[in-house]
Amino acid sequence: MARIIPVSSGKGGVGKTTFSINYAIDLSRYGRTVLVDLDLGTSSLRNSLDVDVNYDLYHYFRKNVPLDRCVTPLGRKLDPQNKYPLFGFVASPMGMIDEITNFHDKYRDLLIEGINSLKASYVVLDLKAGLDSRVLDFLPYTNTGVLVFTPHLPAAVYTAAEIVKAILFRKLRLIFTRNSPLYKMVSGLDYYKLFNDLLDRIEDTYDRTFINLDAFVTELEGAIHEERVVQFIRSSIKEFRIFYVLNRFNGIRESAESVVTPFHKRINETVAEGMPMMNLGWVVEDEEINRMNNLRVPAVLDRVTQTHHQGGVDDKIRELRQLYVGLGKTASARKLEKNTPSQAVAAPSGLDEQLQVLNTMYESESKKSYRDNFQYITLRTLYLIRERPVDHFGDIRLGRSHAELLQGILKREPS
Repeated sequence: MARIIPVSSGKGGVGKTTFSINYAIDLSRYGRTVLVDLDLGTSSLRNSLDVDVNYDLYHYFRKNVPLDRCVTPLGRKLDPQNKYPLFGFVASPMGMIDEITNFHDKYRDLLIEGINSLKASYVVLDLKAGLDSRVLDFLPYTNTGVLVFTPHLPAAVYTAAEIVKAILFRKLRLIFTRNSPLYKMVSGLDYYKLFNDLLDRIEDTYDRTFINLDAFVTELEGAIHEERVVQFIRSSIKEFRIFYVLNRFNGIRESAESVVTPFHKRINETVAEGMPMMNLGWVVEDEEINRMNNLRVPAVLDRVTQTHHQGGVDDKIRELRQLYVGLGKTASARKLEKNTPSQAVAAPSGLDEQLQVLNTMYESESKKSYRDNFQYITLRTLYLIRERPVDHFGDIRLGRSHAELLQGILKREPS
């Protein structure tokens, strides 16, 4: 069963496609990986890879060519030694074809069906920048997939927060549909109307009644006096997971000040406080990446490293578990803990935790190259896929029916 990993960004210009290509190629060292270009109308992958494409999404939509046959390998030109036989990509059409670029529900459902049927271990979706239905329809309900930021474009963090909000609103709308089992827990009032009226108000950016979803839950609690329902809604929000990568990383201070801190603040202020966030890593600023991009050659292909055997992967994942999963401590925090053994050192939370994890990663990874960066992000991905529940990262199937989605969302329904 494939793990579907969407890659998105709040704005263009953060290097999302460059990241997606190199990330997917590196991931293919551990299993069949297909990268799908969903930034329709721009032919981003085709323009970034010096490969002849025989079939693309045009042939899938218009000529009924199965999506598996539209997968293009790197070929001898880019991979002469066939080091990456498990990588392939699906290109979008050459130029803009309106009915494909601005596809309607029929094409959306057809594309989702094709993606779900791909024979792969990992399917990476290179989504268009920004936020609209062609992004939301390919994102999971329980997490963000991979959000890409760069310290060079701080404004992207604000739109990324809007992506998080939009997914959560869509999730809550689903929970509050008329056929939701949620209504079995309440009785007396027209709760469908009450819930959706409240959602209408918080989703309206011009209505300042609720500043975020925490305020929404507080209002809900006062309106229905049903703790089981309130707790379920609260946990549905708080258990949503956010994953991000810092691209073109050029220093911990700038990244902390221009990306991590404002993003965390924006999520707390406009979405909800205390949501789980994980920095999957960064890709250092390197002129070599730009040079390779101009040649239409993925940077990770240059000076190819040896493919890891299974034991090596497992050893590295165990190391990641010890070092970075949960709370990472800076050298100064470890020194403080060592020098004050009789005193309890408070475990940081929220933004403090994010910044300390960033520091921990920096202490370990700062002197490594961008190839090492991609390997590190890939191994973190494998850790999440292998050792966390399926709904923690990415998805295993797009476009599930409302009944299927409700069953998954409500699996922890309060008793």
